[in-house]
Amino acid sequence: MDDLVKLAQQRQQKVGYLSGASYSEYFDDRLKNEEALNAILYFLPRSEQYRKMLKLGRIVGYFYDDYEFEMLRS
Repeated sequence: MDDLVKLAQQRQQKVGYLSGASYSEYFDDRLKNEEALNAILYFLPRSEQYRKMLKLGRIVGYFYDDYEFEMLRS
């Protein structure tokens, strides 16, 4: 998770996150307590927006489900 925060900060881009999603207790706890994590997240109401935003370069990647994170390689 820390590497993801660093990557997003370096690229000055956000990471797509589905509003209201819960991927794990660990992630939820970090989301509640870490400003740096919240600062890199772009909260989206629908997951259909992710891929288009990623291809347009508006986000560096997105959480797909509990186990996967997708991003374009550069």
